[in-house]
Amino acid sequence: MWEKSAATGQKQLNVSEQQLPLYDEFYTNRVTMNGGGTAISQDQHETYFAFTINDLRVSGTEMEQVLIQVWKGNELSQLYDEIDVTERVKQRRGDYCEIEDKYKVALAAGLIEQTVSLEQFAIDNGYKPNLSDVDSNSNYSYTHAIRFAEDYPELKLDGESAKELSSRLIIKFKDGYTYTEY
Repeated sequence: MWEKSAATGQKQLNVSEQQLPLYDEFYTNRVTMNGGGTAISQDQHETYFAFTINDLRVSGTEMEQVLIQVWKGNELSQLYDEIDVTERVKQRRGDYCEIEDKYKVALAAGLIEQTVSLEQFAIDNGYKPNLSDVDSNSNYSYTHAIRFAEDYPELKLDGESAKELSSRLIIKFKDGYTYTEY
């Protein structure tokens, strides 16, 4: 682009090239894993995922489906099951960082049911989140439990054999992008 002026003559503007990190914004930074882990007891195998999705505010880039894949064997050798958990993924609103650890401990210890959400646990314990800090990120969490007595009876799982199971989180978006957490 050139600027013409009677006082200064003619000069070129914007001579340095600027690169926009669009690939990073649309793909690399769209999903951030905030935490996760696996716990095995004598009667169940639990996997916890917490993630943030950067809202691009572009039509068609919304989250469409969340899947959990259950793998059997070391090094993800055999896909055993794939479960659509889209409706069960909990969106966390407000600043729940202060109470989230207490929630995880209560869940792991069996003090609360699997169906109790972080938000409900916070309300039950008198915690009031700060909802005024609205940003472009949406926080989600999900805990997947495999109960040995009920789920996959053909595997005859116990605390020791359940160590061969692993879970993988897959998030699919309306624009065709798929995020996989290994």
